[in-house]
Amino acid sequence: SQGQMVPEFDRVVFNDELHKVHGPVQTQFGYHLLEITSRG
Repeated sequence: SQGQMVPEFDRVVFNDELHKVHGPVQTQFGYHLLEITSRG
């Protein structure tokens, strides 16, 4: 759920399209590629 991940992940996961790879997303931990497969 929202607020459990770093803010950069929340912005992508809860606002961008499903079934696409997003990124690179930079966080304090490095760079990441995110694929959103479902919400809820």
